[in-house]
Amino acid sequence: MKIGFIGLGKMGFNMVQRLLHYGHETVVWNIDPKRKKLEDYVEDSGEGRWTIQAAIDLDVPVPVITASLFSRFQSRQTESFAMKVLAALRNQFGGHAVKSKNQ
Repeated sequence: MKIGFIGLGKMGFNMVQRLLHYGHETVVWNIDPKRKKLEDYVEDSGEGRWTIQAAIDLDVPVPVITASLFSRFQSRQTESFAMKVLAALRNQFGGHAVKSKNQ
């Protein structure tokens, strides 16, 4: 089992060191989205859309996937640090596209 950390800081760094010392596998993500000049726009690849559409067709509730998709839509409204972090996370862990301030 891998244990994931988002952001280290003083406390997280010490926690990860202790976990590594005791043989646990960790995944750490510690990129400052402001430094990368990411735009707070979270791209969607379409998978969430067709999953939700299929769920509607089959009368199956998928509230988490729906909320996730709507969060991506929300990222396109106003500037948000949280959405910059979300865009960076999806890029880092899923390889999803990101927009930079230059685009």
